[in-house]
Amino acid sequence: MLARSEHVHSLLLRAGLDGARLTVAVGALTYFVQGYTAAENVWRVHRRDPQDEAELRAGAQQFIEQREDRYPTLAGHARLVDDDFDGSFLLGLETILDGIAAHAGGRGTGAAGRAAGLAEREDARGHEGAV
Repeated sequence: MLARSEHVHSLLLRAGLDGARLTVAVGALTYFVQGYTAAENVWRVHRRDPQDEAELRAGAQQFIEQREDRYPTLAGHARLVDDDFDGSFLLGLETILDGIAAHAGGRGTGAAGRAAGLAEREDARGHEGAV
């Protein structure tokens, strides 16, 4: 376990991350992989029959779509009938890695950095009017 952690930390450090950003990037990858595989395993324990799984997914999709007024985003965008765990996992992993890559080497600012920059600009404008 420590050898794997050392390897991931080393890879991300060489990619340009360090400090807190390195720690949270490792955490994001670790928790995504662990959470996704745990969810798939739980699902597979309870839904072993592909036909049963397809019917449950279709019923859940229909339930949400029939309540579009309460769940408009889910009704329009959730794809509950998608049973491609591997494809979904790879897309999620790619999304996380793209976010990490955006911050590697200090190139990313992050939402907190953008928010702080916006607050500083708004604060500076407020001071200009007072001078």
